[in-house]
Amino acid sequence: MSQYNKSKTIIANWKMNPKSYSEAINLLDAYIENINNNKINLNNINFIIAPPAIYLQAIFLKLQKFNICLSAQNICWENQGAFTGELSASSFKSIGCEFAIIGHSERRIYNKEIDELIAKKCLVAINAGLTPIVCVGETKVEFDNQETWRVLTRQLEFLKNINTHFLVAYEPVWAIGTGVSADLAYIAKITDYIRDIFNSKNIKILYGGSVNEVNAKEIFQLQNLDGALVGGASLDAEQFAKICG
Repeated sequence: MSQYNKSKTIIANWKMNPKSYSEAINLLDAYIENINNNKINLNNINFIIAPPAIYLQAIFLKLQKFNICLSAQNICWENQGAFTGELSASSFKSIGCEFAIIGHSERRIYNKEIDELIAKKCLVAINAGLTPIVCVGETKVEFDNQETWRVLTRQLEFLKNINTHFLVAYEPVWAIGTGVSADLAYIAKITDYIRDIFNSKNIKILYGGSVNEVNAKEIFQLQNLDGALVGGASLDAEQFAKICG
């Protein structure tokens, strides 16, 4: 188990990739090779990988000697019971996960997850010993209608009552997978707003939305930002190593 106490946090969200076990292991091996080639000191960053659930245990066994954490991409809203096809927070914890991504925009859009369900999942994660990575962000329509602040306030409301450590990943939906990242001034405004909502709470704030090797360095220099949740670029081990470096 790694020590989650460094300044910069980088999460590789593989989503539903790669398409086979062998490809997943090859990607992991490529991560390690590129980390070594680029002389990246994993003791200086919080490095978290979120692969598909089916690969988690095999990846955990390969990572035991490295300072890398594992995260579930999603959990069930209940921790046990007759919920065919769902996976519980406790089961993820039992195979080495330390984190759980909750409320990703793709879950909100494709699986119709609402704020109340996301809040319930967050509490289930905490009770099972997982640290929540709670995703928030506005759609293109909400952005164009200048509703960003209202949307973020609504999405973050339930977290005000949580007194344990958690992460908030701000991902503008209009930037995810588009190759267009929000500009630095906008990210800084959002980060400051989220920080103000929680005041002195022990949280880390990440940015996600077309993070790549070109824009990562500038994004990481923002004062109130703690790191990034990386999607597509995390599937390219060479590019991802440059983001981490």
